Amino acid sequence: MALILLIDDDAFFRGVYRRMLQGGGHSVIEAEGGVEGIEAYAQHHPDVTIVDIFMPDIEGGEVIRRLKQIDANARIIAISGRTGFHEDIDYVERIKKLGAKAILRKIDTREMVLAAIKETLRPAVR
Repeated sequence: MALILLIDDDAFFRGVYRRMLQGGGHSVIEAEGGVEGIEAYAQHHPDVTIVDIFMPDIEGGEVIRRLKQIDANARIIAISGRTGFHEDIDYVERIKKLGAKAILRKIDTREMVLAAIKETLRPAVR
């Protein structure tokens, strides 16, 4: 299926998502934060990158911006465990303008996550 780069500072979450994604047939590369994630992206050029929005080293929006500088066609899904972030329309729009194809919550179901990956992998209609 797809090579997915998972950038998140939460080791527990990475483990949960790694198992979920691998169970969905995907290969997973993990990065513990934004700096490591940007380096991993440049090295592996994954099919999809999942970026935590709130990380201590580099905020997720900045990671997305830098990934898009490396590859304008990078396919990115933003994700967060913070309660209520998805209700902040201005913030959600900012993340989308930076290049996230989807924004998920860490509590979203496996089906929702795999569907977002499938949609993100779909070729753009021209």
